[in-house]
Amino acid sequence: MGTIGLALAGTAILAVTLADAFLTTVSVGAGAGPLTRVTTAVLWRPVMARAPRDTGNRALSFAGPAMLVSTIALWVLGLWLGWTLVLLAGDAPVRDATTGSPASVPEIVYYTGFTISTLGVGDYVASTDLARVLSAVAALSGLFIITLGITYVLSVVSAVVARRAVAQDVDALGSSPDEIVRRAWDGERLAAPFVQQVVSASSALSTSAEQHLAYPVLQYFRARTRGSATPVAVGNLTDAMLVLRATSSAPDVEALTAPVLSTVARYTTTVGRVMGDVGDVDAPPPPELTRTRAAGVPAPTDASLRGTFAAAADMRSAIAADAHLEGWTWPAGRD
Repeated sequence: MGTIGLALAGTAILAVTLADAFLTTVSVGAGAGPLTRVTTAVLWRPVMARAPRDTGNRALSFAGPAMLVSTIALWVLGLWLGWTLVLLAGDAPVRDATTGSPASVPEIVYYTGFTISTLGVGDYVASTDLARVLSAVAALSGLFIITLGITYVLSVVSAVVARRAVAQDVDALGSSPDEIVRRAWDGERLAAPFVQQVVSASSALSTSAEQHLAYPVLQYFRARTRGSATPVAVGNLTDAMLVLRATSSAPDVEALTAPVLSTVARYTTTVGRVMGDVGDVDAPPPPELTRTRAAGVPAPTDASLRGTFAAAADMRSAIAADAHLEGWTWPAGRD
């Protein structure tokens, strides 16, 4: 490859790498960049294919951190390769600082590495004005990517903790829609503490939805236990709200269920943008309410239940797909 070809190839690699880092981390709402999207998908599928479902499988649990590290490593390698090709296009742009002899290809690779890492070892130096300018720009781009990567890691870890807290808040209401509904009523109306817990969980879920767009890799941080699995918790909360809506049209029930279901709809839409195409996943049947009816708690008629759940089929299908992607079945025991 000629010098012009090397320079063009290096420039293209740098442009794609920097654009991917920008889209993934800085451009909130744009989702992952093309490189990040392809890398995470390629790494996740073989792990999912081999890992057992509905278990605290370590391979799935470590997949998210591995993808996060791989994404940042990909940016660093992209910079390294791109700047190496750009420097190789020059006429002896790098020389040995002691002997003054032109650097070989491996030595230019080495020089590029410590330049973008801003280490500044000094055993090799740029020998032309253009090479010095390019080295300075390379160092700035390396500092940008490294700083961005560290900030991104800290932000993702914080978002993972918040996401699992949402799941645990919902699980505290009940581990199934049937249990959540039983705890919702104080005898004749919705219990005030229950309403407050649901509103709090719904607000946190809304924040989590936006974090999925800001940090696309968040989708691959799979929980070790079912109680901290966000899609399972979201599914249980959604079904509980649908059951309450099918049970009563009272103003307090509508005032609670409408905003929660709206938040869930936004969440599934946002997560769906990050997940991409995961295939068709059918919406599960409405939950069994045997214990709710046996306890004398208000419950909907079968016709009302079927009609309400049929209207929410697309949203529940998206939740089932999200759970499937994370290695869980929702509802529990579903094939």
